[in-house]
Amino acid sequence: MADSSTNKTTRLLLAKSMVSRAGGASLSDLTSKLGVSRITVWRLLNEIRTAGTPIDEEKRGDRTFYAVPASSRGASITMTQFEMVGVAVAQQIARYLEGTPMFEGLESVFVKIEAALKRPDMVSNLQRKIFDVNEGAMRFGKRDNANIQELVDALLRDHQVAVKHERVENGQLEFRVDPYTLLFHKKGPYLVGKSHLEKHKGEIRSFAFDGIRSLRWCKGDAFKYPATYTPERQIRGAFGIVRGDVATIRLRFRTEVLRAVKRRHWHQSQKIGEERGGWFAFEMKCAPSFEVQNWILSWGRNVEVVKPAELRERVRGEIAAMVGVYEGAAASEE
Repeated sequence: MADSSTNKTTRLLLAKSMVSRAGGASLSDLTSKLGVSRITVWRLLNEIRTAGTPIDEEKRGDRTFYAVPASSRGASITMTQFEMVGVAVAQQIARYLEGTPMFEGLESVFVKIEAALKRPDMVSNLQRKIFDVNEGAMRFGKRDNANIQELVDALLRDHQVAVKHERVENGQLEFRVDPYTLLFHKKGPYLVGKSHLEKHKGEIRSFAFDGIRSLRWCKGDAFKYPATYTPERQIRGAFGIVRGDVATIRLRFRTEVLRAVKRRHWHQSQKIGEERGGWFAFEMKCAPSFEVQNWILSWGRNVEVVKPAELRERVRGEIAAMVGVYEGAAASEE
């Protein structure tokens, strides 16, 4: 479970979980599982002892074992296999957040649960048996991690944040936001909240995290969290998170992709028609944003926009531009 990137807090929790099990853990098991040297293991065990948890040392043959006395182990947790798998799935889905305070918190929860389980063998190799492919996830840097920490501190306390975003005066102007939601969309976080920037003052806006130059928690500057606000209402009418005037979007797909279309929930308003002449109809009501356009283009020759006319023209124009790019590349190679 652990590797060179595992933080100290997680290593401490994992070490404590291993020595808290009935029979304890050997020195070789601890070094292998934690991915550290014997000296580091001894240092971790001393920190656990200093924190108030007794640990006994016992020789069994040529191996040294460490164990927390039964009277000091605390309560155990009984979990069904599907409850444990549910925790593992959540951890895997959030794996793209590795390095952020949120992932570290989730990993610590997993280790604490493991430490208290009556059946610790249930989680053996669970992080290999349950795996999520995090395609297209945002790449987090130190600045992003620090900004997330500041936002979470403010978000939980209903305090304002001061933000500089690259789409506002090229990231030079700092403005206040009442943070309502830390929203995740397509493996990337967004700050959703009421902006106090003059040009859209009072509006609820979404700010992509990868565009945030700086974010600081305005300690003590509280606001009243609105009773009627919900994230669902904020993205109502959007295909993803980009809002706009709702329109009826009618497409037709080739029947060869029928299974691929039907097995996914693309939008809450979607309706799929019957097959006719090698095609089937697809209809939904949402804003015809660039998110919809990109989704349509991802189906290539297997889809055609029927309406609205403006979306059809945009898609047609993009396809023509794509053809131009490839024709230009072919001409340059000649």
